[in-house]
Amino acid sequence: MESAKISIVVTGSQDEGNSRKQLSYPHGVVVDQSDTVYVTGDGNGRLEQSNQLNGPVSLSFNQHGNHYVVDNGSNRVQKSNIDSNA
Repeated sequence: MESAKISIVVTGSQDEGNSRKQLSYPHGVVVDQSDTVYVTGDGNGRLEQSNQLNGPVSLSFNQHGNHYVVDNGSNRVQKSNIDSNA
């Protein structure tokens, strides 16, 4: 096996922040069949809303288009459906 000679940044930047290109402590990454990159990170606060995560550490997809995130800080697994037509 040959080692990689070139690498490129596909998401993230030099600083953490709230824009889509900035990451804060990324943990897990999944690339789907259309080369879309999904990354777990610090989350957006420990609240009770279903779209808020507190310490996501892992993510996965199933064959039905469901997206699962292990939210360690909220002690739950969050399920959502990714609409590929959006």
